[in-house]
Amino acid sequence: MGSPGTIYCAAYISGVGGVIETNGIALSRFTPRDANVLKTISACGDTTVGASVQAFKNWAQAHPELWTQDAPSGVMMALRQTWPCP
Repeated sequence: MGSPGTIYCAAYISGVGGVIETNGIALSRFTPRDANVLKTISACGDTTVGASVQAFKNWAQAHPELWTQDAPSGVMMALRQTWPCP
């Protein structure tokens, strides 16, 4: 088992990831207008907690200029970049 910080990080990323993955699934049920709004806060793809954490780590290392963003925005940008919705 990891340190408390590692567990918190994985849980946080997993929680945000779960919300945006659910948004991605919901896209098929929305009108085109509403779907366009939802696409900005969704990610599509079959993910795991480990893959989501790695995606965030990769994104954070590649974008140090964005480290001042709030945590949810950083996670959303990382996951959306890794698993964009069509």
